[in-house]
Amino acid sequence: MSKKHCIFAAAKQERSSVGSERFSHIEEVIGSSPIVPTPPHKADIRERMFALFFCTCVIFLKLLLKIVSLRFKLRIIENSNKMAKKITAKDDERIIRAANEKSVVFPAPPKSSSMPAWYGEMLNNISRLVAEGRRQVMWTANVQMSMMYYHIGTEILNRQNAEGWGSKVVDRLSADLKKAFPEMRGFSPRNLKYMRRFAESWPDVAIVQRCVAQLPWRHNICLLEKVKEPNRRLAYAMAAIEHGWSKTILELQLENYR
Repeated sequence: MSKKHCIFAAAKQERSSVGSERFSHIEEVIGSSPIVPTPPHKADIRERMFALFFCTCVIFLKLLLKIVSLRFKLRIIENSNKMAKKITAKDDERIIRAANEKSVVFPAPPKSSSMPAWYGEMLNNISRLVAEGRRQVMWTANVQMSMMYYHIGTEILNRQNAEGWGSKVVDRLSADLKKAFPEMRGFSPRNLKYMRRFAESWPDVAIVQRCVAQLPWRHNICLLEKVKEPNRRLAYAMAAIEHGWSKTILELQLENYR
């Protein structure tokens, strides 16, 4: 064997011995300290549990919203069906009622020419009684209203003279009366001030009962605004009652007076 071949064989043997030493060293390291997977950190576990809980809550809320929406739609459908049934029942009742009314035949009144001679006189008498009764009712209602306004004005006048308050009380009184009696009219602040002036201009309640209260309220307001003298105001009130003047005629008479 040549010198060259001897050197090559020695180098090869040394390299194999070094490799075996390194391999045995690796085996010793691996055998002495085996690789064990590290457990996850507690913070990571909390984050994963929170994410899982959050996803569960979102899914639950979505399902709950779907259930509520479905129940709401079902309720709307049920209500619409009930309304449709009610409308159909009302329409059926209306149709039946209309059919019954059409089926009922009222006898036609006899002709006027077939009535006896005294019928015309009886009709005129009854018509006159109805008209007179209606006028009496309207006149009584007008007198009662005028007297009510007079007493309200007297109360306001006496209280104002005793306490010395201003127009703010009238405004408050108007609002409270409107709230207490919403079906009635005539309780505006301006009309309450007219009531006070009405009571102040006619201090004698007997004259109001016998004469002034028989006039409509607009007539009394017209007299209060355009006639200052009490005697002349009373004369025009009596003339309006006697001749049955309307408010327009009364205003014309007062214009001639001026």
